[in-house]
Amino acid sequence: MGKDGAEYLRDKDIKAVGTDAIAIDATEHGDHPAHYTLLGANIAIIENLTNLKQLTQPFIFLAFPLKIKQGSVSPIRAVAFIEK
Repeated sequence: MGKDGAEYLRDKDIKAVGTDAIAIDATEHGDHPAHYTLLGANIAIIENLTNLKQLTQPFIFLAFPLKIKQGSVSPIRAVAFIEK
């Protein structure tokens, strides 16, 4: 995702963004405009999600991070609740 995409999401007043990619930014340039834009707006970034193709209907998403003292990032346990 580039800066324009991150600014679009920021302007939509979302709370979090998730991706199945290893990083929200294309990393070949060394700068991280999506990270800075989203995190600067207090929007959580959730990366490395799997099995997203199984989510074919609306769902509730929960992310359970580890408590890491003075940490700013954490692995999470990602959970999707689907109504049956």
